[in-house]
Amino acid sequence: MEHNTCKLQWFQQDESDSCLTISNVYRISLAWAVHFRGQVQFLSLASAPLSADFSWQPPQQGWFCLNIDAAVTAITSMGSIRGVTCGSSGEWIVGYTKQIGHVSPLQAKLWSILVGLEVDWSMGVEHLQIQTDCKQASNHVLSGSESSSITIVRAIRFLRNRVWYTDLFWIPREYNMVADTLSNIITPQPYSLLLHESAPTTVHSLLERDAYGPSYRRHVQA
Repeated sequence: MEHNTCKLQWFQQDESDSCLTISNVYRISLAWAVHFRGQVQFLSLASAPLSADFSWQPPQQGWFCLNIDAAVTAITSMGSIRGVTCGSSGEWIVGYTKQIGHVSPLQAKLWSILVGLEVDWSMGVEHLQIQTDCKQASNHVLSGSESSSITIVRAIRFLRNRVWYTDLFWIPREYNMVADTLSNIITPQPYSLLLHESAPTTVHSLLERDAYGPSYRRHVQA
């Protein structure tokens, strides 16, 4: 046996012995260790939460944007709706809040779209972009027809078929912070529509943030 070439039996292949020196075994083991360490780091990065920025999306020039929201209390099932219409630069046009009685969350969202359309039509708006953070409501409206089984959807379609241009799409909740904050305003009389011709002080900072930033940051899974 040679003094400097101590060999280890590794495996047998093609009916012949294949041997590796200790130094080769060390180099191969080190390479595998580096490889698996890289795989672990890759998996850790892949599963780590990432940050995404969200902010209100203004409509194109000459259009107005209606952001709607609604809520239903878990105990009483009492619903309330609210919405705000802004110009393409983020300027306040009108807002509304209203209590609507016992409804499901989906019904509340649809009612908010309907009332928002009625308010903006009465103000003479001719180009309106509707934004909602409820995918179910947006799907019903976009796929709804005059023969829809949901009465509110038929009413919304009737309003949108008037002589004006309307568009509707889903948005993340962070795009809808101003409308969401209107829920803190109490309607003086139950079931009466309260119009806000000027922006309440509670949303001034949110309007400014929508127009000039910064955006809202949220962790999203990769």
